[in-house]
Amino acid sequence: MVFALIRNFFRTIYLLVMDLYHFPEVRNMVKSVLLGWRQAGKRIKLTDSEGNSFRAVVVKGIHLHPFPLVESNINNYVKFHAREDDVWIVNWPKSGTHWVYEVVKLLITGREELTDSIKEGTMFPEACAVESLEKLPSPRVLDTHVPLKLFPEEALKQSKIIYTIRNPKDAFVSSYYHMKNNKGDLYDGTWNGYFDLTMDENTCLYGSWFDHVADWMEVLENNPNALVVKYEDMKRDLKKEVRRIAEFLGYPKSEEVYENVTTKCSFGHMKKAKKEPKSFWKPGGSMYRKGIVGDWKNHFTVAQNEKFNTIFNEKQNKLRVSVDFDIKEGTMFPEACAVESLEKLPSPRVLDTHVPLKLFPEEALKKSKIIYTLRNPKDAFVSGYYHMKNDRSLVGYEGSWNGFFELFINENTSVYGSWFDHVADWMEVLENNPNALVVKYEDMKRDLKKEVRRVAEFLGYPKSEEVYENVTKKCSFGHMKKAKKEPKSFWKPGGSMYRKGIVGDWKNHFTVAQNEKFNTIFNEKQNKLRVSVDFEL
Repeated sequence: MVFALIRNFFRTIYLLVMDLYHFPEVRNMVKSVLLGWRQAGKRIKLTDSEGNSFRAVVVKGIHLHPFPLVESNINNYVKFHAREDDVWIVNWPKSGTHWVYEVVKLLITGREELTDSIKEGTMFPEACAVESLEKLPSPRVLDTHVPLKLFPEEALKQSKIIYTIRNPKDAFVSSYYHMKNNKGDLYDGTWNGYFDLTMDENTCLYGSWFDHVADWMEVLENNPNALVVKYEDMKRDLKKEVRRIAEFLGYPKSEEVYENVTTKCSFGHMKKAKKEPKSFWKPGGSMYRKGIVGDWKNHFTVAQNEKFNTIFNEKQNKLRVSVDFDIKEGTMFPEACAVESLEKLPSPRVLDTHVPLKLFPEEALKKSKIIYTLRNPKDAFVSGYYHMKNDRSLVGYEGSWNGFFELFINENTSVYGSWFDHVADWMEVLENNPNALVVKYEDMKRDLKKEVRRVAEFLGYPKSEEVYENVTKKCSFGHMKKAKKEPKSFWKPGGSMYRKGIVGDWKNHFTVAQNEKFNTIFNEKQNKLRVSVDFEL
């Protein structure tokens, strides 16, 4: 036991000496520690429900990591002088600071490789002294996790700010491992204990995630000097976000440069190539852990998830931004995913779209198999109405059914164009096409197993009756509504992709006048449809 302690002590000293040699930022941080120790405010311990604790300093009611200079810096912002070309990266911890920092540094410096610098050397007011910031050449790339009320007012008025957001469930999990593996935090508690501390706004480091995001979004919304970048968007399409950041900063680049920055700033490359101070971490620890979306599902218990969702649903309207707790494997093209992401999918790909024929890729029409699904338009209109009413992420429609009906019956205002034209145009090219199959919603409701068999045989994947039975069971509407996971951040409270899934619900919404108006148009255009339509079973 004694030998192990001695060995760990000398190992830590050795790693610190190596870091002092390789990283000037570490040397500056050590100076800050030595200079700021006497100025440091009172340290407290935050103890979880299991008796494990970590240290913090309280500044203006906010718990922060116990950096020696943080309280002194915040109380003496008069010494800090913002520059117009400063670029700030701001967020609640573990929300992509290092990731965006590397992107910004490559764009601003024009380098082709990751920088040797570490963002802790420009972390203000937490980790560095004002004097060290003054010596930095312009443009400076600074970063912080502090909430709005602790941020330098002069910087808010003058400088560019990139505010990065990560879904809080993943941010909480990432923060837990950071605290567990960081030598400075000395936290040895469990995930359960940490969850309770972080959910409590009175014990959460850097304040409540909800307040942090809401306060910052309120002042940054519609601010031309601010850019909001979502962690999940960077995971979906990093090159697109790199381009957004470059254009925001006023450093537009060539496609070749964007491609290089995307490659060098991929999580896998950074984890492998980026140098980081080893003295900061316990054995096996690193700043770069998984870098994925959805790892929270491996940590949150059902009870914890319900507790979080209750609070989230109460406070989400103040956030002014949608939150993505998961990423759909991009298959909705061209609407929701980039070509680059499709290229990475293994064959056979299953893609989906709502676009009319004239917006569909011509090459796909010639080469690929197409399943065109058809639902009677009255039920489709009603279902579309509730989708748009309950969808938080895209549409935000607050109108009545009557107003929605008028929009959708009008071919000039209907989303995705007129239903009649959509069906007629597609049916014209798909009729008698051996690579096309038409599947009617109502037929699936009548006899799902029969339609499952039709789809399987069309695709060239005939199965046994046992498999057909299982697919029928698992793909019943009731089972999917109960078992299928979907991003809750997409929906307002009570909203879901799966509502009723029945035939004939239109009768509870269409007035007699609306039904007569629809039927008049339908009777005029039905001959062009080339397919029968079932308005009830």
